[in-house]
Amino acid sequence: MAAALTDWPAGPLVLALPAAYQLAHHSTERVPLPFPPETLVQEDFWRWEAPGGAALHLFYWQPRAPRPGGPMRSVRTWPAQLAGQPVQVHETDLFMGWAQRALVTHLPLPAAQLMLCATGLSPAEFETVLEGARLA
Repeated sequence: MAAALTDWPAGPLVLALPAAYQLAHHSTERVPLPFPPETLVQEDFWRWEAPGGAALHLFYWQPRAPRPGGPMRSVRTWPAQLAGQPVQVHETDLFMGWAQRALVTHLPLPAAQLMLCATGLSPAEFETVLEGARLA
């Protein structure tokens, strides 16, 4: 029998996550862009955690990310599908300037950007999350 899933609306996505995942944090912030002057970005962030240290992090920016997140070094990349859209998944050993293994993908949207990353998940578990996501 398949594990029970819970739908979590998050910006333009709905993530279907195993019931063990709980929303640990959500924030919304208006951030100024360096150029053009007087332009603001809306940055939404969600973090879900599960027992055993697994975590999913979703960043959603309208219209775009206001600043770089820090250096990232990809050790492996492969194609996948996020909400039916083709994406590239990166497995890192350096992410947002920290030595850490993360699984990361980006989804460009009309007038927005989305980044989903995971720590403590296997590539197969991350792909299952990506495949179960849908656009709201």
